[in-house]
Amino acid sequence: MGKKEGKKGELDKKQAKKARQAAKQQKTALKRSKKETKEGEDIEKIIREFNAKEAAKTAVTVEISLPPSRRSNFTLTPLPNGEV
Repeated sequence: MGKKEGKKGELDKKQAKKARQAAKQQKTALKRSKKETKEGEDIEKIIREFNAKEAAKTAVTVEISLPPSRRSNFTLTPLPNGEV
């Protein structure tokens, strides 16, 4: 059997446990804050890229074209369903 440490040993263990728990809480809080900032920036960046692509798709371009040429020949084609 091992020796009993007594009250002082128990206090040391409790303090060490509290220190480990505090370190673990700080580590998880740091991970959470990094994750939140990373997600927030990514969403804003994605929205900006999406808006830029949509603006490029919906941009209006005006092109001046020549009038159509005259047609010299035409054909009369009967409708297959008989409507006139």
